[in-house]
Amino acid sequence: MKLKTLFILFLSVSFGYGQSQDSAVYQLLEALTTDEVNVGTPTKGLLISAEWEALAYWELGARKDISALSEAVGDLYTFKDDFTFEMKLIDPDDPQKIGLHITGKYRIEKNKLVMTAKNGKTMKSEIHLLDHNYMVLQMDALRLFFTKSKSYFSYD
Repeated sequence: MKLKTLFILFLSVSFGYGQSQDSAVYQLLEALTTDEVNVGTPTKGLLISAEWEALAYWELGARKDISALSEAVGDLYTFKDDFTFEMKLIDPDDPQKIGLHITGKYRIEKNKLVMTAKNGKTMKSEIHLLDHNYMVLQMDALRLFFTKSKSYFSYD
């Protein structure tokens, strides 16, 4: 069964039944809403170790409550050792297809991730959490939660 499907099922069940403060949903909420920065080292080594799939997001300024969490569309980010990146943005009209494919160069500056696409457009984000399994990036007014993933596209 796909990781994303399990995650959605877990969130659905969690919203329907009371959860303790130690549950995975509350840990996800804490990861997205905390002001603490927890970036492991070596940052580049952690970043390039896998394909990252966006699973959930939280809008800055929203209540720090489970009801403020939203499911992400599953965009896929890959960072390579040669400082190149690839983003596969899911088509909002057909979640089984890639809508936009972006490649370019990235650099890491402390807890900042700067990605410059081949067309010259730059996207800056803050790394709030990065370890062997999870990543939280703040992009503009959103915090996105990622997990290492084997793309569900590879199972088609």
